[in-house]
Amino acid sequence: HVFEASLIFLLEANAITEDDKQQIQSLRDYRNKLAHDIPRIIDDEHACASDEQIRLAGHYLSKIDNFWGRVEVDTDPDLDRDGIDYEGIVSGRSLIFQYIAAIAKDGSA
Repeated sequence: HVFEASLIFLLEANAITEDDKQQIQSLRDYRNKLAHDIPRIIDDEHACASDEQIRLAGHYLSKIDNFWGRVEVDTDPDLDRDGIDYEGIVSGRSLIFQYIAAIAKDGSA
């Protein structure tokens, strides 16, 4: 299972904690439940993801993308690393997720 193997790799690389791994798995399980029961979701407004689940998904997406951004910076021999704010590395994917999450929450970006 690629997903579980990826989580184990990220855990061993110290990109996530064991608690993060379990919460990510829980979010994935919930996502799968929603994705496989679309007729019920359409009919039940309470079946959608909560604001907290969306926030957590965004948090973990940003955390993992930041890890990969750090890897990219550290392995690029042509990059000048002076002054790089490693904590401030944000992926385009994370920015798009934040934008969509804001629309889903408030109806506007």
